[in-house]
Amino acid sequence: MRLVELVRTLPLARLFGAGETAVDGVAIDSRRVRPGDLFVALPGTRTDGHAFLAEAAAAGARAAVVARGYGETAAGTFLAAVEVAEPKRALPLILAAFYGQPADGLHLIGVTGTNGKTTTTALIRHVLEAAGVPTGLIGTVEVAYGDRREPAQATTPDPVALFETLRTMRATGVRAVAMEVSSHALDQGRVAGLRFDQAVFTNLTQDHLDYHGTMEAYRAAKARLFQGLGFAGGVAVLNADDPAASFFAGETVRPVVRYGLLRDGERPEERFRGGVDVLAAGVRLDRTGSSWTLLTADGRSAPVEMRLIGRHNVENALAAAASALAYGLDVGTIAEGLRTAAPVAGRLERIDCGQPFSVFVDYAHTPDGIRQVLAAVRPFARRLIVVFGAGGNRDAAKRPLMGRAAAEGADALVVTSDNPRDEDPEAIIRDILAGLPAEARERTIVEVDRRRAIERAVALAEAGDVVVIAGKGHETGQIVRGMVHPFDDRVEARRALEGGGFRCS
Repeated sequence: MRLVELVRTLPLARLFGAGETAVDGVAIDSRRVRPGDLFVALPGTRTDGHAFLAEAAAAGARAAVVARGYGETAAGTFLAAVEVAEPKRALPLILAAFYGQPADGLHLIGVTGTNGKTTTTALIRHVLEAAGVPTGLIGTVEVAYGDRREPAQATTPDPVALFETLRTMRATGVRAVAMEVSSHALDQGRVAGLRFDQAVFTNLTQDHLDYHGTMEAYRAAKARLFQGLGFAGGVAVLNADDPAASFFAGETVRPVVRYGLLRDGERPEERFRGGVDVLAAGVRLDRTGSSWTLLTADGRSAPVEMRLIGRHNVENALAAAASALAYGLDVGTIAEGLRTAAPVAGRLERIDCGQPFSVFVDYAHTPDGIRQVLAAVRPFARRLIVVFGAGGNRDAAKRPLMGRAAAEGADALVVTSDNPRDEDPEAIIRDILAGLPAEARERTIVEVDRRRAIERAVALAEAGDVVVIAGKGHETGQIVRGMVHPFDDRVEARRALEGGGFRCS
């Protein structure tokens, strides 16, 4: 594409240099520039793409898109430059000019919420695939379509990677995509330019206040997904049991499908009259999973059995069921898909080495996440032991709340390091301990070394106990001072069990 053609698609863009310069691709990271690319200099929270113009040019970029005031300088570095008011806002238009609208022909389902996004998107994909709908997945754990599975680099990829992934999915025959959409991605415009067919909301609790500042700003960022449903066919799928559902319902002009759990003493017809469209009734939970009945406001029903543990996973499955209903599947097909769904990696993942107690690894890293996971395993735990920490350079206000949630839900606590990043792990632990009631201090062990913390928790466990290792889930590294050190809670749990004399297959 010639730059002069690209400029016509960008409002108030100014061209410097040779307008006939042809560019073959788009890059936003100077380390990933390919010869012939157009480099788009984006401002970031830590670095600014304008500081890497020389590196991009050295890597072979022919031209650059820059912010006001950089055009003339950039034109001296590249063959040409395009100056715009906000490169971040221009990027979706640039990508659309290169790649077209990659979501055209795809049923694009965006899932947002504090907790449950990964499991919900995985369940949506599994249910649709089981019904014969080729479905892609973009999320925290992996990007998957067909037989291809790749580890994810972020909850929501950068815009260039996202456009390329969607284009590839469509080319390979994918018809629907279930995608996690984080508040960061929405605020940073990473999904701008995409037309979602569904926006699914799981829940809203405290997280990411280091970035958003307030819960109101956090909620407003997520609202952008629902505001973007303003086209024919778009549907909002909302958790009616979460107080934020009414806010998000007010942020869209499209139809709303509400789902919820039937609580003790409630009657289905009362919930349906109250505006709920999809219900889970008669929920039964045990150590192997759950069983319940899927009910709809128009009178359809189907029994559901799942291998996913905990009430929070019933909520995730219900979100997936409501999404699948909005897609057009019948309740029986949805129930069968949920029956065959496997637990998601690092989400209450059981580590079994023949020990007489249970060990689970989970990604729970928020106060509500810890509360839900501990509640899920509490009914079958003689004694409940939790290993957890909190991430560095992240919402510090949630740390004491995590400590309190753990103290309220577990019998014994092992407080340790998570991903300390640039912070002192002992300082993070002190923040966590500040939230513990005085009586909980006596049943709390502090062990900064996460490997040793897991070993100590396993050593504490006796027959019938449950150990939950929370915070990192599927992650395979620990971030310390800018370096990622190999570390996998699942591997460490097996190592600790083998050290205790158990044999892991």
